[in-house]
Amino acid sequence: MIRKYDNILCSICNTHDIHFLKGEERDGCLGVACVLEYMQGTAANLFTLSEQLNIDPEELRVPFDRLRINGIFSSSYNARADKVLKGKNKKSSSSLISPKQETKIAWGIVAGMASGFTGIKEEISNKNL
Repeated sequence: MIRKYDNILCSICNTHDIHFLKGEERDGCLGVACVLEYMQGTAANLFTLSEQLNIDPEELRVPFDRLRINGIFSSSYNARADKVLKGKNKKSSSSLISPKQETKIAWGIVAGMASGFTGIKEEISNKNL
């Protein structure tokens, strides 16, 4: 899978080895990898991200589409400049959590959208494409 993001993905996806994840958990992890790569300047295009991450586009299709439908790659939201996702938030929006915790929560939401556990619940499958 995605060796260049292994450490980050293991932390965000709360696992010791992302390569053994299955189903929705794997989709969540793949979605996080898509957003990480997108934040590095790669186009929000399934095939471009697939090539950069060295993952079959069919494996990325569902998590990528879930993220797209939920607006992660939209022109109205700039993930590349999101201080919370980048871990550059100096203070949290809540007095109950630290900026570091807020960043981890934000990445958990990204994983949740990519996995289908949260966000817009439109069913995505290869049949719908």
